[in-house]
Amino acid sequence: MAKKEKSKLRELIEEYGIKDLKDVHEFVKALTAETIQEVFEGELESELGYSKYEYKNKQTDNSRNGYSKKTVSVKQSPP
Repeated sequence: MAKKEKSKLRELIEEYGIKDLKDVHEFVKALTAETIQEVFEGELESELGYSKYEYKNKQTDNSRNGYSKKTVSVKQSPP
């Protein structure tokens, strides 16, 4: 791992107050959830052909009707 990457990781550890494996687990869980959400939103934009607030360029009858809360189960074992 490059020095710059290690430095950024150390900053994140300090910023989020990561002190033990439980903290690491919670951080990775939140990071995973946010990453999955961003990927889903990107795929939806790609499929529909326009971004969330860009109705002017809408060229399809398919639309965004909001979304409901979903639960994604991910098994992640500690190192």
